[in-house]
Amino acid sequence: MPALALKLLDHGDFPLVRLDATDWRPAHGRALIDDLETLIEHGQPFVLIIQNGAGGKQKRTEDDKTRMLWFKANNQRLATCCRASSPSSPTPPTNPGPKNKPPASAPPWGCASRFSPMPTRPRRKRGVR
Repeated sequence: MPALALKLLDHGDFPLVRLDATDWRPAHGRALIDDLETLIEHGQPFVLIIQNGAGGKQKRTEDDKTRMLWFKANNQRLATCCRASSPSSPTPPTNPGPKNKPPASAPPWGCASRFSPMPTRPRRKRGVR
């Protein structure tokens, strides 16, 4: 794979692409958009893993609005290459909510698929059909 000039995303294990949100700053939004544009232009399928995300608990900024508008406008383009995205955290959430609901930190863009917990079915009693 040719070297990609990415500013924020780590593509050392391509097709796994990682975003470490530990030191996220509002100004990183433009760099993230630029990196995603580069990956779309590259045209190879990838999986985006978001590490150490804040889970939507941080204060929203104008940069967040710009980034979300980009995701909304480029949803289909991103879905052509981004096969899946998954938040990753070193600690489990303190209140995971319903078992079939994706985590709050799950990205809102339209990847072809997104990792989320498997829904559970109620257990049947033995001998009952």
